[in-house]
Amino acid sequence: YAGNVGQLRASVGDSVYHGFTLRAERSFSKGLMFQISFTGAKLIDNVNERFVGGANFINPYDLGMSRSLSAADINRRLVTNWVYELPFGHGKQYLSQGIGGKILGNWQVSGILTTQTGSPLAISGACTFPGVSGLGCYADRLKSGTLPGGQQSMDRWFDTTAYTNAGPYSFGNGSRTEPNLRNPGLFSFDSVLSRWQPIRERMRLQFRAELYNLLNHPNLGGPSTSVTSSTYGMITTKSGNRTMVMGLRLEF
Repeated sequence: YAGNVGQLRASVGDSVYHGFTLRAERSFSKGLMFQISFTGAKLIDNVNERFVGGANFINPYDLGMSRSLSAADINRRLVTNWVYELPFGHGKQYLSQGIGGKILGNWQVSGILTTQTGSPLAISGACTFPGVSGLGCYADRLKSGTLPGGQQSMDRWFDTTAYTNAGPYSFGNGSRTEPNLRNPGLFSFDSVLSRWQPIRERMRLQFRAELYNLLNHPNLGGPSTSVTSSTYGMITTKSGNRTMVMGLRLEF
C-alpha cells in the first residue's frame, strides 16, 4: 500500500464500572403480568467515549489528571412494564354475563415506566497556553456549584459563580465532570389501552389507543456549561409532549 495511513480512534484511556441490578417479575396469571428492574451503578473513566462528547482529557501525557465520573454515568435507573386484563366479561371474575360484560369485557391495559438520574455536568472555560499545542484545561472551581433546595430552575441550574476561567498556563482546578452536578433526569410513562371484539368465529376487531408520555411530563435538556457562553447555567430546551395514536385492526 503506497498511500498515506491515518490513525483513527486510537485505543487510549481506561474505565471502571461498578453496578448491581434488582429485578422482580410475575408471569402472566389471573390477567396480570409485570417486570420491575432497578440498576444502581457508577462509571469512572479518564477519556470520553468517542460518540458521547463533552469534556475530554486535558493532558495527553497524564490521563490521570482527567480521571472522574464518566460523562455517561447514570447512577440510578428504574424500568417497569406490565400487562393487565380487566376482570370483566365472559370467563372473567365480574360481569361474566349481560350487557355490562359485553361492554367492559376484553379490555387490556399495558404500560412502560422509565425513570433515571441525569449524567454528570462538565464545566468548561477558556484556556490560555500561548505557544503550546495539544493541552486543554477545566474551569477553576471556587466553591461548590450545588444550589440550595428550591433554588434550582431552568434559568439557573447550578451556581454559576462557583466557576471561572483558568489562569494562563493552568489546567484549572476543576474536574473533567462535576460529581455533584448532573443534567436533568428522565421520566417517561407510556400506556396502551386495547380491546378485542369478536365478530365471527374467525374474525375479530381490535381497537388500540397508544399514549406516549401519558402524564405530559417535560424532560429538560442539559444546561449550558461553558463559562464563556451567554446562556451559561441555563436550560433552553425540553421535550416530552404527550402523543396519542389510535387505530383499528381487523383479523380474519
